Amino acid sequence: MNEWLKDSVTDLPCNTYHGKYDMSQYYTAKEMIKYKNSSPKPGTRFHDSDCLFKQLVDHCIDQQITNIDKSPIINSSMKRQFLKYVYETSVK
Repeated sequence: MNEWLKDSVTDLPCNTYHGKYDMSQYYTAKEMIKYKNSSPKPGTRFHDSDCLFKQLVDHCIDQQITNIDKSPIINSSMKRQFLKYVYETSVK
């Protein structure tokens, strides 16, 4: 899977998307350390899936789709599952 994440793609639909809300909603604690001063490298599949994930989180916040504890129903705790889903369903 790591090799898949490093593969370059072209015509990224969300190349400049950086997210609208708190970084902890988008990134796991481990990723926050890694991407503290930057986002994933543009032009990679990881960047594409990261952008899509951020858009899902933003949508949940904007539409107030939350858990009982008022956190977005899609948040950093689900990122690993999301990346796995994207990996399994993407066309290379």
